[in-house]
This record gives sequence, structure tokens and C-alpha cells, in this order.
Amino acid sequence: MDDFVGLIGSFAEEDLLVAPGRGDEETAWNTRWIGVPEGGVDAEEVCGALVRLGEVLRVRFAAVEPPLTFYGWHDRQAGQLRLSLRSVGPHRLPFGRPYRVCVDPAEVAASVAADVAPGLVEWYELEPADAVEEESEAEEATFAVYVVPLGGRTP
Repeated sequence: MDDFVGLIGSFAEEDLLVAPGRGDEETAWNTRWIGVPEGGVDAEEVCGALVRLGEVLRVRFAAVEPPLTFYGWHDRQAGQLRLSLRSVGPHRLPFGRPYRVCVDPAEVAASVAADVAPGLVEWYELEPADAVEEESEAEEATFAVYVVPLGGRTP
């Protein structure tokens, strides 16, 4: 568990690319995948690590002209917590399907902690992408993304 939390914090020390207008390069360079350890993690510790990381990144990128967004999400199929940084606002992140912007990491942390079999999705839980038709089902099909807007602030 300590390694997992430590890996979250180490994102702040990475050589991150800020290149407005070159979003694909930013995504390729800045995205990190942290495998959820078998045996699980503590949601509160993950939540705290994400909050601390956001605070450190706010200071690090305070002088950068917005928009710049740090974001993290749980990729359930891969069994990973993913972290990234991109020069867009929170509602323009590069996902190919709907997502929910969360300013509190609790939902993402809870999803990571609930991943008892990282990378395993039960066959009965899979649905074709075009199977979601009703609005209530579409809401359920979205996933939580923790966001921290960065830049344009005095540290």
C-alpha cells in the first residue's frame, strides 16, 4: 500500500510537458499508469494522496497560464489508477466517452479501493458500447475523473 500511495505522490516529481496546442503529445508524455495492487488499497489513503498531489501541482504550476488540468481516474478494465496533465479545462479532457468531473477524489479513490481483482472485468458486466440507450443508463455509464485546475494563481 505504501508503494501505491508513494507512486501517486511521485507524479509531482515527474518531468511533465506543458504544451498548449499539442494535446496528443501532452497526453502521451504526461499520462502515468499505476497498477492497483492485489489485496486492495485503503480509499482514505488514496484520497489523501490525490489531494496532496493536487496541492503540490497547484504550487508547481502556479505561474502557468491556464487552462491546465491535472486529472486522475480509475481504469477498471486495466486495474489501474491513471494520472495525467493537459492544457485544457476540466470539461475538455481527452476521453472518448462521457465522464463526470469530480473536484473531490473520494469517488475515484473508492473505485480504486473496490477493485478486488485488478484488471478483471466479469464477462456478465460487459456490454456493447451501443447498448446504452436510456438517459439513466447513460449516467451510469460515465466514470468519475478527479480534476484539479492549475495555473494562473500565486503560490
